[in-house]
Amino acid sequence: MADATKSSFRIAVIGCGYWGPNHVRVFEELLGPGTVVACEPDDAQRDRFARRFPYVPIHASAAEVLARPDVRAVVIATPAVTHFALVGMALDAGKHVLCEKPFTQTVAEAEALEARAAAGGLVLMVGHVFLFNAGLQYVRRVCMDGMLGTLQYAIATRTNLGPVRTDVDVCADLASHDIAVLNWIAGSLPETVSAVGASYVVPGHADAAFVTLSYPGGFTGSVQASWLHPEKVRRLTIVGSERMLMWDDLNMEFPVTVYDKHVEAHAQVATYGEFLRVSTHSGEVRHPFVPSHEPLKAQAIAFLGGIRGGEPVNSDASVGVGVMRVLDAIQRSIAGNGQPTEVNLGTRDQVNDKSSTSRGYHDPSHGDR
Repeated sequence: MADATKSSFRIAVIGCGYWGPNHVRVFEELLGPGTVVACEPDDAQRDRFARRFPYVPIHASAAEVLARPDVRAVVIATPAVTHFALVGMALDAGKHVLCEKPFTQTVAEAEALEARAAAGGLVLMVGHVFLFNAGLQYVRRVCMDGMLGTLQYAIATRTNLGPVRTDVDVCADLASHDIAVLNWIAGSLPETVSAVGASYVVPGHADAAFVTLSYPGGFTGSVQASWLHPEKVRRLTIVGSERMLMWDDLNMEFPVTVYDKHVEAHAQVATYGEFLRVSTHSGEVRHPFVPSHEPLKAQAIAFLGGIRGGEPVNSDASVGVGVMRVLDAIQRSIAGNGQPTEVNLGTRDQVNDKSSTSRGYHDPSHGDR
């Protein structure tokens, strides 16, 4: 495999509306000038991109870009409805792929793409960029090290006033970030989910949702996601049997706070039988040092590392498939008015090759990152 730092290596970014230009910037910084090409079919978006990046060649056709022998890898930064077709085209052309979330529209599509990448020996990565957030990487590390004791529950809140998407609902847009993070911390998919959601603005698409995830071993996750909120919040609280912590992405100085707090239950015997005496422990509050880095750049480095070494990368296709399985269960639970719903580990849907299109992927708003 050619070294991804050499001039013969090009990476293509398909979709240059809201989020694609950030990928262009990051890969140019990592690989150097002349290593990135772009693709955008919308004339107005293409003109805006050309003014911002006059030195980056830009094509109107995905097929044109994928036919270039110097393009070894592709970033798909287009709306979800196009992902299955575009990722499939790229894999069929022998390109490594980094696809923005949500991965696909159905579990079956995600599984099919995972199988195609594996069959071709290609890296297929899904852009769950918060898995590359330095604060959350610290959080996972201390959870794995046992600093918190037995993990009991987590509460994730991801809200903002817009941007409201019309291609996917708030679960696929916002909650998918927290689902990926909680799966990562728990080390598994939840066994069941219970979810309620409401469509206040976009008919047929929930723009506010409340999700409960029940993981093996008794760990429970709660996710609140909304496009209709007065305050931008990106926060995760994890409660353990020994300590608790909070991650706040908007706190630039101290993104992680660790609380030496827990509740203890002591059995006692009284005249009329046994009862529990509950006491609380409250110790120091720490703000550990968390070196900062740009998550998007860390994600790009992992993608390039996977291409160079052929090693599995964090947020590979299996991670994307897992998130899709949870999102599928959430949709079924919402349809059932919050009924607890099993996360299906097999394929429920038949892939419909005509359900996606590689044309017309103008992306005016690619959601909150």
